[in-house]
Amino acid sequence: TYVVSIDDDVEGISWKFKEGDSQDSLETLPPGGLVRLIYDARERMRETGAHLWGLNVSQNPRNMRTLGLSVSNGLVNGYLNGFITRPHCRELLRKFADATEDSEFAVRHYAKDGVVLRYRMYAGVTRPFCNRGGLQQKFEIAGEGITADARKEEERNGAKELHKAFPRLIGPPRPRKDKKTMEVVFRRHRKR
Repeated sequence: TYVVSIDDDVEGISWKFKEGDSQDSLETLPPGGLVRLIYDARERMRETGAHLWGLNVSQNPRNMRTLGLSVSNGLVNGYLNGFITRPHCRELLRKFADATEDSEFAVRHYAKDGVVLRYRMYAGVTRPFCNRGGLQQKFEIAGEGITADARKEEERNGAKELHKAFPRLIGPPRPRKDKKTMEVVFRRHRKR
């Protein structure tokens, strides 16, 4: 079964339609673009043997490209992705921290298939850490909002577990200044 998952806080999809590092190199994906993307991704998964696709992990135009798909080991954000289910593949089931669920989902698929697809010209427009519910709710203290320290601690522990489970694909956690930046380190790896 082919599943496309979209979080309810995705506000849109940015498309890098021309070269450049500024916001004027981006446009909102035009009407019908998402449907075309979903069908294109399904066909490319069939061609490559991938079972997971996603968008560029950064909304910054400097980190986006006008063309191309990444097929290497790396993060696939959970806010918008597509995958082909394999209910009998126990090695794809999550085992670690909620705060690293997207990283774990991606690395498990890469370990199994040797490929995950990321569209380098598209990025989800979303505001992580700002909305209530979901993973944020787990780290809220009544009346105080989200506790970044608790989330970061769980993420760091999850990153350590991922490194232990997938040492060829995930490096040791790398502390970051910004608490919103993931500490999971995907190692460069291309099987195909």
